[in-house]
Parts: sequence; structure tokens; C-alpha cells
Amino acid sequence: MENSLALLTLALMLNSKNHSPPETIPPSFASQVSSLLNHHIMVYTSNSIGFAGILIAANPEFITISQTEPPCHTAFIPLHMISAVIVSEP
Repeated sequence: MENSLALLTLALMLNSKNHSPPETIPPSFASQVSSLLNHHIMVYTSNSIGFAGILIAANPEFITISQTEPPCHTAFIPLHMISAVIVSEP
């Protein structure tokens, strides 16, 4: 699992460099993501890489997700890399 997180982080970093972020992310998207704080979510990036956990922080550029199952890791995902967010039932 630790290798999966390392690969996810590396893939996101490389894609962040390759894909220039849009000049502005729509405020409605950032506020919608912020409204999901403390919810269990599954986030898919533009490369179809998925990461599941609890959304613990959000700002206009990044979200932070913490895994709930051991080993617990944290992912920092740029908003411009998100292609889908699925909210789990509590």
C-alpha cells in the first residue's frame, strides 16, 4: 500500500508539471469541494488514479485526503488534476 501511495504522489507531481493549471479554478468547484470536509470520498485524477479517504482540508488549489484504513497515509491533490469526486454514504 505504501508503494501505491508513492506511485500516486509521483504520478500527480509529474502530471502537475506536464499540465499547466488553468488560470483560475471556478470558485463554485472549490466551494463545493470544501463543503465535503470530513466526508468519506473517492477522488479520481485526470489519469484515472483513485484515492479514497476522508477529506481533511481544502483550499482553492489543493485538497488533502487522509486514508482511513491502515496504513494511514495522506494525499495532497491539486484541484486542477481532479476529474471526479464520489462521496460515500456515512
